[in-house]
Amino acid sequence: MYYDYGKDIVNRVVTRGARLGIPDSEVPSGGTDMTDKQISLCARLRTLGYTKGNQMKLYGETFEVLSEPIVMADNLVIVDATEKKSGQLRRVRIPLPIVNMATERNAA
Repeated sequence: MYYDYGKDIVNRVVTRGARLGIPDSEVPSGGTDMTDKQISLCARLRTLGYTKGNQMKLYGETFEVLSEPIVMADNLVIVDATEKKSGQLRRVRIPLPIVNMATERNAA
């Protein structure tokens, strides 16, 4: 579930995304005030395929991604996904090496 904590937070995130050259459609909306670094990390992860509607194989299972990446901490990023075999909804952690690679490319 996602909670909307107010338009002010969303406006600050959208403005920050525009400042970084990220289109408004790619800036996450909703209940968090993300830093520039987190917005860039999410954008980079989306270009790597971690976006709604894509399928991925992680941890020996195939998942369909239902959400954009959610940054919980600098080294913890998750996505909401459905496990293809069982249809179970899960929060799946994006592997740390992928998060590190996306972070390094943002810094370059």
